[in-house]
Amino acid sequence: MNSINKFNFVLTSEARRCLFCFDAPCRTDCPAGIDVPGFIRRISQENYRGAFDLIFRENPMPWICGILCPTENLCTSRCARRLIDTPIRISDLQAHVSESPFFLTVEDLSQKKRRGKVAIVGAGPAGLSAAHYLSQEGIRVAIYETEELPGGLITYGIPPYKIDKKKALEEMKRLLNHPAISFMTKTSVVNPMNLDPEYDAVFIATGGGKENLEDEIAGSQNVYRASDFLRAINLSELQGREIQMDLGSEVLVIGGGNTAMDVAISLRRMNVPKVTVVYRRSEKEIPAWPRERSRAKEEGVHFQFLLEPGSFEKENGKVKKIIFRRMELGERDPDGRASVKRSSLPPVAREAKSVIMSTGQKHAKDWIKGVGGRVDDKTGRLGNSPIFIGGDFKRGGGLIVHAVGDGKKAALEILKLLDPGKRRE
Repeated sequence: MNSINKFNFVLTSEARRCLFCFDAPCRTDCPAGIDVPGFIRRISQENYRGAFDLIFRENPMPWICGILCPTENLCTSRCARRLIDTPIRISDLQAHVSESPFFLTVEDLSQKKRRGKVAIVGAGPAGLSAAHYLSQEGIRVAIYETEELPGGLITYGIPPYKIDKKKALEEMKRLLNHPAISFMTKTSVVNPMNLDPEYDAVFIATGGGKENLEDEIAGSQNVYRASDFLRAINLSELQGREIQMDLGSEVLVIGGGNTAMDVAISLRRMNVPKVTVVYRRSEKEIPAWPRERSRAKEEGVHFQFLLEPGSFEKENGKVKKIIFRRMELGERDPDGRASVKRSSLPPVAREAKSVIMSTGQKHAKDWIKGVGGRVDDKTGRLGNSPIFIGGDFKRGGGLIVHAVGDGKKAALEILKLLDPGKRRE
């Protein structure tokens, strides 16, 4: 059996385990709206091209999402097959059928020549998704991106151990090859209100910003933002060189989200002897997904809970010691997590060779005040303006597939907005 036939056999065998449920929850749980039982049925019938087309119709980055989606929290979480043996490996099926050598190029699926011009700020998953759906309708799209490469979080934020960067870039660059799309790199748009008035609409998807550093540690030589650290290791991977960072024998990672786990695991894979994640709530309250916490523990990452940075002792431009306040859990917050408050127990001092802060990000949105109106949660539209926002810029953090969905929704709303009376030649 040759490699392609073996590939198809494994793919088809897994697909044929599907029960093809009526009103399948896997479809309703997909943020991109993919017809999951539909594409699985096509795989089971060995119609691989048809399966790919069905996925691609709803998600223009199917391989990336197949690799990165936490399907255990989404489409596979309610798979009826789990009551018999194990859930269908939906993400594997999607990723495998999307990387088949038969589908290395994406055809222009539209011959439409609709009028209109849209600016997209940010070439991450939300921006690329919006650009794809607009260009398929013949709308001219101009994408502004501050970095040299497209992808945003996919390229510069997700660590290399999670996804093949070159393959991810290939998938995204195929979307940019559409003749209706102009892609401008290393171009910053500080205030979208200052964009050329020739645009009929603007979609802002510039990501979640960077972590805030307190004044007392800003500029310290051994304190890093998580986003900057991940960007550095991704650039090293893309450029095929060793990362040039002297982090020392022990690194403290402050924070408890998935990004903190990405940082901690990456540090261990860089052979840092001791990596400790410090989080202000308990392990039960930590926001990182269970699979990310388990992976971190398997990599040898240490954890300390109920500690919050109080003050930093510096010496020769570096943080030498962190004084942590002890915390304790209080009443439940509206989101269901226990609140946290300062304990009466004495503080804890920890020496640090390096510190990486992963305590949430903030993006400058002051220009939004000049637009007026509230943000529509479903479409991302700002009031009655022709400006839309999406992805992490809107959510403050989320999944790649959520960003893809935001871009698609914004594109569909922009198409409604561009009626014949409002379009420009």
